[in-house]
Amino acid sequence: MMVKTKSTRVKAPANLPAGEALHINCGSHDVGTSNPTGRVATDGGISRGAQFLKCKKPINIATSTMNTRTLKNPHKQLELCALAKKYRIEVLAIQEHRIVHSDNSELQFEDLPEGFQLITASAYRNKIGASIGGVGILLSSSAKRAMLSTTIITTYSPTNVSDEEDVEEHYKQLNAATKSVPAHNVLIIAGDFNARIGLDDAKFAYHQNTNRNGDFLLEFAQENNLIITNTTFQKKKSKLWTCVLPSGFRAQLDYVLIRKKWKNCVINTQAYNSFASTGSDHRIVTANIRLSLRANNKSPSKRVKYDWAKLATDPELQDRYTLEIKNRYSVLSDDNCADQTQKYNYLIQANKEAAEK
Repeated sequence: MMVKTKSTRVKAPANLPAGEALHINCGSHDVGTSNPTGRVATDGGISRGAQFLKCKKPINIATSTMNTRTLKNPHKQLELCALAKKYRIEVLAIQEHRIVHSDNSELQFEDLPEGFQLITASAYRNKIGASIGGVGILLSSSAKRAMLSTTIITTYSPTNVSDEEDVEEHYKQLNAATKSVPAHNVLIIAGDFNARIGLDDAKFAYHQNTNRNGDFLLEFAQENNLIITNTTFQKKKSKLWTCVLPSGFRAQLDYVLIRKKWKNCVINTQAYNSFASTGSDHRIVTANIRLSLRANNKSPSKRVKYDWAKLATDPELQDRYTLEIKNRYSVLSDDNCADQTQKYNYLIQANKEAAEK
């Protein structure tokens, strides 16, 4: 799903099976549980288009991701907004909200307290009718005002125990969404990738070894010139894990990626316990991003003003002007192959050059 700034109009994904939407992919946990094990037809990711206003002072954008497990209860939405305001989260990529829309192909926009807006793609129902999956983005009022030329994709990957074909389809769609983003945009991809990255592949990873989904993630990041920000900062192990599995095992499954071009803008990325009251088994992962975009210092070109009143009253100037146009046009139009349109363009150019003289 592509969300345009300012107007917040969105282009809904074309072929969405019943389930995740918003350019997002779904799956569930990294072990076999009652949670979904990944969709056969996954959804790419939410792309939020926007531009940062030109300014001299840096813009600080706290961009986070969290698998909320559910947001069906309005009280949980209110709590999420209160926590986001308290901890100054500007953009929150959400996975598994489990909100089913009446029209699965449409995105839903909901204004929440504290100036936040929740944009969601529909969850879907499994064989027994339970709602699962669903992705979205929570935006603060300041993020909506200040952002421009920035794309945010939120994604929910199939689990490591799901069919490999599902994971391949997920990354195929995620790749397509990523490659559609203009090269000059600040691109941030955040979500629950259900992937473990080992120390052999990342300097500051939580796990010793990379699993199958981790290989897919690393290949995707390399192909699209992205860095995985929460494996680039040296942290205690307690700051790296993002999820507690039913077995009690801790895992790092949630990541925030950014284009390498903007890697120096990422001040810090780590997991926090600050959203534990939401009841999710995932922790929020926040990347503190400081963007300092140069203002355009080029002065606008001055428009040349011609004294047409003088031309209208000066016969000598009229003769010179007419002669100049004829001479210049004869030079430009000395082309037997020129069609009528081209000859007209020659006349306009001759007129312009004569006026400048």
